[in-house]
Amino acid sequence: MSDLDYSVLPEPGEPGRRIDIGGTLNFRELGGYRSADGRAVKRGQVFRSDHLNTVTDQGRDGMTSLGIRTIVDLRFPVERERQPSHGPAKVTTVLAHPDGMEAADQSVFMELIQSGGLRAYSVEDAAADYRKMVIDGVELVIETLSVIADAERQPVLFHCTAGKDRTGLTAALLLRVLGVPDATVMSDYLLTNPYRAVHRIAAMRPVLAEQGVDINEVLALFRANRAALAAALDEIDRHGGTETFLIRHGLATDIPARLRHDLLV
Repeated sequence: MSDLDYSVLPEPGEPGRRIDIGGTLNFRELGGYRSADGRAVKRGQVFRSDHLNTVTDQGRDGMTSLGIRTIVDLRFPVERERQPSHGPAKVTTVLAHPDGMEAADQSVFMELIQSGGLRAYSVEDAAADYRKMVIDGVELVIETLSVIADAERQPVLFHCTAGKDRTGLTAALLLRVLGVPDATVMSDYLLTNPYRAVHRIAAMRPVLAEQGVDINEVLALFRANRAALAAALDEIDRHGGTETFLIRHGLATDIPARLRHDLLV
């Protein structure tokens, strides 16, 4: 799937297919993807999404029916204050604190664009920011994987604002730990484009035009960019690979094996 191909979507029942949770655009599960050894990620245990601020009653019922026990919110405190979550009441919410991850907060860029401080944001800029996010935001990934590895907390949903950058990187590294090939990891990441980016671009085009901003100059801000995730994964591989990188930064040494034991069938 190319970065711009908004027509290629998984068929119903295939891994990566969007789940209709009212009020979200990018809610899906990671179950069903195949690892390199032929096993599959267990269905119904790990979900990813964009923000839950506009979740409807139908959406809350849908999340309840999925049996979600724990939500990991990867957003900044200011994002949570601006868009408080409206998920099911009877779940445990883990509030992560992404220190040093300003590059992943799209709202910061939007404020710069609207104030005239940023007129262009390229794929190369996104790739550079992802390399930085890998180092500065590794604690987010470690916290999320630690929660998922606790069977009593499953099923787990993790999300940020768009379900693209922080969520996308976390999902990618979880899938890598589970042995899912990079081509599949990339395909899952790029599904943000047809599910969310296409709608956000359409909505923001006239808004930015009124401010004299050509949205084509900042498209990389709204889209999941293949080169960005590739840069992040390359940075991790330069530091010894996914497991070595995560353990070196504080992931408990037994968690990768626990994740594979619990989530691969």
